[in-house]
Amino acid sequence: AQVNQTIAVVSWEDLRLTEAETTVIAQSRGIADRTVLRTLHEQSTGWMAGVTLMLERLHRGGNLETLQRAETMDTVFNYFAGLIFDHASDELREVLMKTAFLPRVSAALAEAVTGKTNVIEHIEELHRRHLFTDRSVGGETTYQYHALFRAFLKSKASIAYSAEQCRSITRRAAAELQSQGQPELAFALFVEAEDWNGAEQIVIALAPQLLAQGRWQTLSQWVEA
Repeated sequence: AQVNQTIAVVSWEDLRLTEAETTVIAQSRGIADRTVLRTLHEQSTGWMAGVTLMLERLHRGGNLETLQRAETMDTVFNYFAGLIFDHASDELREVLMKTAFLPRVSAALAEAVTGKTNVIEHIEELHRRHLFTDRSVGGETTYQYHALFRAFLKSKASIAYSAEQCRSITRRAAAELQSQGQPELAFALFVEAEDWNGAEQIVIALAPQLLAQGRWQTLSQWVEA
């Protein structure tokens, strides 16, 4: 049908809300605070159902602070649970929870945090089914979970694993990112894992480069973190 041009395909990119569209929708529900509007769009990434569910949370007495906390996003998280997580295999749940600690997922990173090979196929399947997983093809194919879906998966990981296990997964992810030449992403994960030695090594190694680039504010924020 596509070859014969008898059907049109409406993609996710066509449906994704712009920040202006998110603002209009939210304002029609009585939300006018610019900071809240910006956070709403950033977390929903233009996903209409996410905007709707998050607005419902705000109308049930939520505010910007509660909107940014995973434990208050029960409506959104229940949606993900019913659609994907509750029906997934044990292996897929493990892959999703562990790779959620990564800002972007490649085959090498997925193997590093899960300790298993070929697990990237699970994530490719999510992308193929258009389930809250974006794919970027460049020098290396990487995947990125929708912000709300990633928050959901990390909340599930915090239940399935102990705090130390979560830190251990995050440290492995940070070390792999650092070995791949992505120290800035690694720094954020070292901080999240409370691995201060790993974070400190990156600060010291990159400080001259950051200062030479005029990025002293970034360096200051790193030191403070």
